[in-house]
This record gives sequence, structure tokens and C-alpha cells, in this order.
Amino acid sequence: MSSRNQTQTTIPQVLALAKLTGRGKISMNKAVREYLGFKAGQKLCLESGAESVLTARKRKGAAELTVEKNGVVLPAEVMGRLGVGRGDLVCLAERDGKLAVKAFATQKREGKEARWFDVETPYVITRTVETNPMPEEFLERLRKRYERTKLRGDVHAFLKNRSTYEALLARKILGAENPTDDRLSADMIKSRLDSQQKDGSWKSSVTITARNLRELSYLGLQKDHINVRRAVDWLTARPESPYN
Repeated sequence: MSSRNQTQTTIPQVLALAKLTGRGKISMNKAVREYLGFKAGQKLCLESGAESVLTARKRKGAAELTVEKNGVVLPAEVMGRLGVGRGDLVCLAERDGKLAVKAFATQKREGKEARWFDVETPYVITRTVETNPMPEEFLERLRKRYERTKLRGDVHAFLKNRSTYEALLARKILGAENPTDDRLSADMIKSRLDSQQKDGSWKSSVTITARNLRELSYLGLQKDHINVRRAVDWLTARPESPYN
């Protein structure tokens, strides 16, 4: 690989990420030491060519590196070539018993589905993280993708005589309500309200209480109903995690 923009055709296997200190030192964790076959007191070398490669095997023309406390100091020349400095991340990619030293970059963008992948050049490995699209956009894509799909069974016939909450909601979405659905909705609302605790929650659980509130809303219970207000008051009084 002679060009900085030329990409690696194989999938890069990143063994470790390390943050550079001010002196250009990167730590070597246990996985790195074992992969290189490095032992205490041993020397490490850096082979420079199309890419900079760390190795525990002494090779002619390879630069000997300073090793201290399970860390290795990168030469300023190598740091300049990679375009990295203090605080930047450096990644170590597997190379048949050696490790290629490269700058590490990330980018985020919206994709068709959540995934991540690495793209490698001689000096940099860029990790691209693709996120799921926003729900309204994703649903529209699904509608267009499957609008001409023919189902094997009759959905309306399948849903017609089912008395579950999910079937009731599906019939409502499809505009295929049964004459008895209003009565079924009322029964479902009653069963949920009957199981509500005096403090306004369901089973003293944030998750279960939120789920029941969502279902009651879909079933048609108004937000100013006293039971709904009690449940909302209980939820909003819960302590919020500092990590949320």
C-alpha cells in the first residue's frame, strides 16, 4: 500500500485501543502482550514501511522502542505520520503475530439499520457507526418496502375473534373493529384499573406502571381520569438515575 488513501481489503481485527500520553506512550494490556509474545525485560521494535508495525521479533532496520511499565513510547516521527498527539486514540490491528499501529477515528451517521464497521487505510482505522432511522422515517420505509407484499393468510380473519389487547389494537389500526370491541375495551380498562395499587402504581414498578398507562391511553381512557393522574404523580415522584 503506497498511498495514504488506499484502503485495506481485508477486515481489520482491532486487538486494542490505547490513549496516547504526552510523551507518546501507549499502554499494552494483557491481550497485547500475549499476542506479541512479549515478556518482561524484552525489547520491542517498530518496522516502518507502508504502515508502522509493532513486533517483539528483532528485524534488521527496525527501530528499537522504549518500553516502560507495560507501555511503549512511539517515536515522534511515527506520531507525526499518523497525525496523532496527546489524548488521541491509537489502535493496534493484528498482523500475524505483529500489530499495526494506526490512528483511530469514529464517525456516526444514520443508516438503514443499526450496525458498525471499520475501514482501514495505511495510517488510520475509521469506525463508522450507523444508527437506526427515526421511527417515523423507518415506518415509512417499511410501508414502501412491503406495500405490495401478499400475505399467506387472511389477517382480518386471524384477528377477528381474538380478544387480546394486541388484537384489539391491530383491528383499530386496520380499521376492522368488531361490533363488540367497545365492550372489550371497557373490560380491559376495568381490569387494569382494578389491579392498580392505592399509591397509583402497578406492582410498584416504573416499567409496569408506564406500560399500563400507555395501554390505557390506547384503549381510550382520558388523561384527566383520576386513576391516570394518580399513576402519573407516582411516576414523576420516582427518583431519576443520575445516568439517565
